[in-house]
Amino acid sequence: MSENISSSVDAFLEYLKYASGRTDNTVINYAVDLSQFVDYLLAEGVKDLEEIKQSHVRGFLRELLAYGYSKSTVLRKLSSLRSWMKFLQQSGVAMSDPTKGVRGPKEPKRLPRALAYEDIKLLLEEGPRGEFEIRDRAILELLYGCGLRVAELVALDWEDVDIKERWLRVQGKGEKERLVPMGRFAQKALTDWQAVLGKN
Repeated sequence: MSENISSSVDAFLEYLKYASGRTDNTVINYAVDLSQFVDYLLAEGVKDLEEIKQSHVRGFLRELLAYGYSKSTVLRKLSSLRSWMKFLQQSGVAMSDPTKGVRGPKEPKRLPRALAYEDIKLLLEEGPRGEFEIRDRAILELLYGCGLRVAELVALDWEDVDIKERWLRVQGKGEKERLVPMGRFAQKALTDWQAVLGKN
C-alpha cells in the first residue's frame, strides 16, 4: 500500500477518533471497511489516491456482493468510502470523489409485520388502562376498525368526523381525500371520548 493511501486512511481514522467524537466501535467499522477497499485497490494495481476511479468503487461493491455480503452491509461500506472521500476533499488531499454518482444496491422493501388476529382481539378486549383509557380506546378503534394510517389519524379534526352517520373524512397520501366508514365500536369509542372533552 502506498504511503499516499495509507496515510490518508490513518488521518481519517484519527479524525474520527479524536475530532468527531465517534465511538470506538464506529471507528473500528470504518477501519475494517477502508482496509477491505484498500486491499481491493492493491489487487487492482492501484497505488495512489489519484488513480482511484469510479469503476474501482463499483467493482469493490460487486465483489462484496459476490462474497455474500448483505445489501445493507454493502451500503454501509459505501457510506464509509463516501465519508473518507469527503474528508480528503475537505482536507485538500483529494481533488475528486470517485464515490460520487455510485449507487449502492437497492434493498428490498420490507412489508410491515401485521399483528396476529389473537393479539388484536386481546388488545381490544383488554383495552387500554390508565388516565387516557377512553382516548386510547378511540385511537385503537380508529386505527384497527377503520384501517387508518397513524398520520391520517393524527390529522383528523372533529370537523372530519360524523359520529351519527358513522363516516370519517380522511386526508391520505398526496392530499387525497376519502370517506371512510366506521363501525359501531369506533362510533361508541368516539362518543365516549367526545363526552370526556365536553363536546356536543
